[in-house]
Amino acid sequence: MKNSIARRAAVVVCTAAAVVCSVAVPASAAGAPSAKDLMFEYSLDDFLKVSASKPGPYNWNTDKCSVPKEVKIGPYSGKQIVDAWFTDQCVRHDFGYRNNHRIPVGKGTGWADRSALRAAIDKKLHSDMDDRCGRYSHFNPLRQPCFGASDVVYQAVRRFGGGAFK
Repeated sequence: MKNSIARRAAVVVCTAAAVVCSVAVPASAAGAPSAKDLMFEYSLDDFLKVSASKPGPYNWNTDKCSVPKEVKIGPYSGKQIVDAWFTDQCVRHDFGYRNNHRIPVGKGTGWADRSALRAAIDKKLHSDMDDRCGRYSHFNPLRQPCFGASDVVYQAVRRFGGGAFK
């Protein structure tokens, strides 16, 4: 895995005489990972593994995917679509919004200000959703509707999600 926890947080030592390995976890990895790493460096699967234990000092509250009932994507409500396809992606997005104050902004951080950080969190949601859609084969009739729903959800978050980013 490109962003696996083990690859990033451990040093593996193996001996040639036997296939025996030991793992040494750096002291910095012993505590909770940073909000920035959880949001942007961990794979979604690894994020979800960490979130299961809800390490401090983070706000892990989530409403999963909050979509107005009036939003329709084809014959389905937006809520039905995001609940079916994007629940895990919304959990990480909620984490980013609720813990944005724990991610530094300003010179040298990659984000000039909080609005740039919000855009990055929203872009990560879009990327996570597209990754989910990309799991469908090119021959699966759900692939293109999934990508379409990803785009609609992303645009809605960009347009209407600012009030939730505190």
